[in-house]
Amino acid sequence: MLFGKHALKLERISTYDEIRIQWASICNKVCVTLKTPLCQGGNEVEVSTCSTNMGWGLKKDKKTTRFKQHVKDYLIRIFHEGEVTGKKANPQDVANQMRTLKNDDGNKLFKLTECLQTSQITSFFSRLAAKEVVLPDKNDQINDEDLLAVSAFLNEASIIERIL
Repeated sequence: MLFGKHALKLERISTYDEIRIQWASICNKVCVTLKTPLCQGGNEVEVSTCSTNMGWGLKKDKKTTRFKQHVKDYLIRIFHEGEVTGKKANPQDVANQMRTLKNDDGNKLFKLTECLQTSQITSFFSRLAAKEVVLPDKNDQINDEDLLAVSAFLNEASIIERIL
């Protein structure tokens, strides 16, 4: 008994397994039919190609949607409040607030489809932070000695070029 050839078989296949096997066979028998016109006669010829294992690992296209303007305005206002006060908003708290905020009439401020996830808010805040560039005022005086030295060198170089 220990050295013989043994075949392991299930006594009975469950209904769930039968359904999975049928579904796999349907998915593996996907046929694509293409119509190609003939060059001379103008008649179309149908060419069907059947491919195995087609349809199992196909990725779905991602649907990209832009945020509504009032959602952007709300997030920008929250971001700037955090910049001014120094206490930056937590994206998880902002996501929870968006789901529960109500206007003066008692209606929700944002629809369920307009509420954002924490990762979306984090990405939006990081893009806003990257846009924030502080430009110096024209009235500010340049006190850096290195910058003054570079500007003097450039002035001298331009004078030398004019002479030559």
